[in-house]
Amino acid sequence: MNILFVDDEQARYEIFKNRFPNDKVVFAQTIPIAQTFLESHMLGQWYIDIICFDHDLFDPTSKQWYNSQGLADWFVTNCPKDKLPKIAVIHSVNEQGAWALYHIFMRA
Repeated sequence: MNILFVDDEQARYEIFKNRFPNDKVVFAQTIPIAQTFLESHMLGQWYIDIICFDHDLFDPTSKQWYNSQGLADWFVTNCPKDKLPKIAVIHSVNEQGAWALYHIFMRA
């Protein structure tokens, strides 16, 4: 399976990747990187089976915090329905943010 793991923490990615040793887990540490992978998925250049989203992402370049709601909303709004991953996993300690992501993905 191809899994897109959107998170700002390298350590969480390593733990997740080690739990799925036979799958391709791609790490998107920032919103722009994640958007690039999602765009390539929508264009048919790469297929995502599972998408895993953290809500709060720290961008080390800009030294600012971002949330992934806008990215999730953009993806479910623009991705053709037949190309949406069948599984979306939300992993966040931010309960309100996780619920917001849940509602975005449930629209798809």
